[in-house]
Amino acid sequence: MNLTSISRSLSCRLAFVMGLALVVGQALAQTDAADFSQEMNPQRLLNVMFQSQKEGDFALMEQAAIRLNWLRPQVGTYRYLLAKAYALQDKKSEAYNSLLLLSNQGLSFDLDADDDLKNLHGTELYDYLAQELKKNAEQKGNVGNSVTLETPGLLADGIAFDPKNDQLLVGSITKGAVYRVKQGGKLETLVEATPDNGLLGVFDIAVDARSRSLWVSTAAVPHYQNIRFQDAGYSGVLQFDLDTGAIKRRFDLPARDPGNKLVNLTVASDGKVYAANAARPELYQIDVEKEQMSRVFSAPTFTSMRGLAVSPDAKTLYFSDYEMGVFGVDLTTRKAFQLSAAATVNLGGIDSLSWYKDGLIAVQNGNFPHRVLRVVLDDQGRTVSAAAPLLVNDPSFLAPSEGVVAGDSFHLIANGNAPLYDNGTGKPLDGAPIKPQSIVTLKVDVDVTPPAPTRSL
Repeated sequence: MNLTSISRSLSCRLAFVMGLALVVGQALAQTDAADFSQEMNPQRLLNVMFQSQKEGDFALMEQAAIRLNWLRPQVGTYRYLLAKAYALQDKKSEAYNSLLLLSNQGLSFDLDADDDLKNLHGTELYDYLAQELKKNAEQKGNVGNSVTLETPGLLADGIAFDPKNDQLLVGSITKGAVYRVKQGGKLETLVEATPDNGLLGVFDIAVDARSRSLWVSTAAVPHYQNIRFQDAGYSGVLQFDLDTGAIKRRFDLPARDPGNKLVNLTVASDGKVYAANAARPELYQIDVEKEQMSRVFSAPTFTSMRGLAVSPDAKTLYFSDYEMGVFGVDLTTRKAFQLSAAATVNLGGIDSLSWYKDGLIAVQNGNFPHRVLRVVLDDQGRTVSAAAPLLVNDPSFLAPSEGVVAGDSFHLIANGNAPLYDNGTGKPLDGAPIKPQSIVTLKVDVDVTPPAPTRSL
């Protein structure tokens, strides 16, 4: 299975979404489904869309798609589905405008492979959009350096940088360990799971160079090679000595729940540590001086909190939600806000965030093409003033995951490999071409331009 080729195929990209939608049930489609003004469940809207398309009720499909895009404007596939609904009704202008927005956002779809768009064929405008959307999938940006990790089957998802030793560190979900990355991709064990430290699968790692601390988020997942029944539901954040690997402290989630999975980590300039729970919309703060972990923010409206980054003054915590975009939490008031951005800036499907100078470096693997973006913020840190892709659809990409800033460089795990594993068993999928993981390095001190204004036809 090749994730890039799957992403290029529209039918494959939509099949999973369609399958989920059709199992939700027919109740919404069988009631007064024309009024979606109060519907907040994207899955129910998807169900209506695919059912109504199957029945040839394209007007109903359009209404459900409009509401879905109001709820989830950052999901490129949903905008594309709206374009299909317009095209099936021969609403050319509306369909063209939807596709133009996707093109301006830098996303890619193969229009020629989709029979649902045949009403749009035969015009110069269609040919232009088809070409531009394909062009967005072209490789862009330059990798300055690349290293392949010598140990296979790591499922490395966490990466950090130790400035004192000028050295990268990686964490392994399957091995339950953290390694120093040596010359040529050789790995030297710094921390490994023992009965004393309670380490399990390693998701993210973060370095606090001032206290010489290594922070590790860990959880009981079937991918971890030594998982035990009694570990079920455990997740926590552990503090190790960065030089010796000795355990210093552990902070466990208060209740054991099979859904718990603390994943992304970040360390603020004041020494506080933040962690995101991927299983439910929760953000946690670890106060080392008080030796306590507390929930700093939670809201049921979010879908899957991922990347974390803190402003240099330690006053704002930024996080990405995979479907909804990028948000911030004012750590003084603990109130959240969404980053304001032009419609031409797509911030969906972001798996990793890092702070750099006056904004964020984002790894986007939930829309296609997969990209590394530089996002510059205004003085208040609440509006995107400029944005640009730094690396697009690199040949090394297969679900690029975590990255870390070191000076003016960004080190990225290029092939996260997670899609090649079965989440239920934790084992590789049959025939999955699992290759050793690689870390690519790119420069991020490049000029970026203000977002282009939204255009319509």
